[in-house]
Amino acid sequence: MGKRGPVKTPTAVLEKRGSWLAKTREDEPQADGAPVKPDGMSQTAEAIWDRLVPRLSAMGVVGEVDSMAVSRYCDLLALYEDCRSFIQKHGQVMPQKDDAGKVVGFKEFPQVSRMSRIADQLLRLEQQYGMTASARASLAVDTTKQNKKDDGIESILNPLKLA
Repeated sequence: MGKRGPVKTPTAVLEKRGSWLAKTREDEPQADGAPVKPDGMSQTAEAIWDRLVPRLSAMGVVGEVDSMAVSRYCDLLALYEDCRSFIQKHGQVMPQKDDAGKVVGFKEFPQVSRMSRIADQLLRLEQQYGMTASARASLAVDTTKQNKKDDGIESILNPLKLA
């Protein structure tokens, strides 16, 4: 059985929020170094990694120990992009035909529900790493290090015009 109650907010996040609770935690392990890109990622996932990891590192919310979680995020985002490309090309539904070839209805492509499930998984990871507006709203960020033009998930996706 898992632990009860909400997931604990990492101390680094509490510190960025300016919370007094951060000062009460002395035994939390600290992540050292930058995440290391694992082998075997797709070209799209690697491109996402190359744009995302420097931003997360600058925010101070990832370390080497987060390599697999960030890799999973990049893989999921690449799958999400595949689903989005399919839907943009083929639409959300496919015609269902009877034996005579007459259209009798429509059925949703599997990519539509898959994209929705992936979006939910991505959102959970984005919230963990401060990649949503609401997650960032509670963080105190050093604005001298941040490029205002490249804010949000679109800045990660825009240069991915690989296909």
